[in-house]
Amino acid sequence: MLDRSSSIPLYEQVCRLIKEKVRTNEWKPGRQLPSERELCEIFSVSRITIRQAIKLLETDGILQRTHGVGTFVTPKNTLEQPLEEIKSFQSMLEQQGVIGSTKVIASNQILSSVQISKVLNIELTDQVTNLQLLGYGDNQPIVYYNSFFPKHIGEKMEKAAKEAQAEQRAFSTLDLYRKDFDRKPTHMEQAFESHIADKNLASLLDVKEGWPIFHITSIMYADTTPLEYREAFYKGDQYRFYIKRKL
Repeated sequence: MLDRSSSIPLYEQVCRLIKEKVRTNEWKPGRQLPSERELCEIFSVSRITIRQAIKLLETDGILQRTHGVGTFVTPKNTLEQPLEEIKSFQSMLEQQGVIGSTKVIASNQILSSVQISKVLNIELTDQVTNLQLLGYGDNQPIVYYNSFFPKHIGEKMEKAAKEAQAEQRAFSTLDLYRKDFDRKPTHMEQAFESHIADKNLASLLDVKEGWPIFHITSIMYADTTPLEYREAFYKGDQYRFYIKRKL
């Protein structure tokens, strides 16, 4: 609540209230703020006061303004992932001081499609396991994994994922291979594409439709045997992939 009898200017009081909303995650990193008109109604102050508060919070790095789009809560530090080596979800977060977790959001046995049966080198009539995971960093969803396995691998992966979730571990399927499987991937083929969030992705990753997304498809192999086909969708404002090249 604002104290209009206080010697503290109203815009500084509004700053404190907005900071508290950010601190408690009521207004999460990357979230777009309400319009100026709506903020005036929320805090019962003038537009001049709101503009002064936003300017101060921009200076402090708490908010960032995108011309023609709006004002957003500044996302937390971008997660960096080198491309010359494969890092698991857990190790990548740990190295950057981020507290991670993973949730199993779906696990089903389904009939294979033409594309998946070709990639996994199985019969079109074979069943596959579809495992969907949502990875979190500091309690914010940051990546959605959608994986497909031959049934004999998928059943074991499904069990390992549920056990890891019960232990509150941060994991991707790569973490599970390294910890829970005798036969581990030896290499993978990957493709990188730009993407925008549709309604489903927006809901999963807690962003608006149209939000920028990194879309990475991977095929994991044990020597020449395909183990998994995976699609990963990373928040475009929280990930940076890079590679060092020799000249």
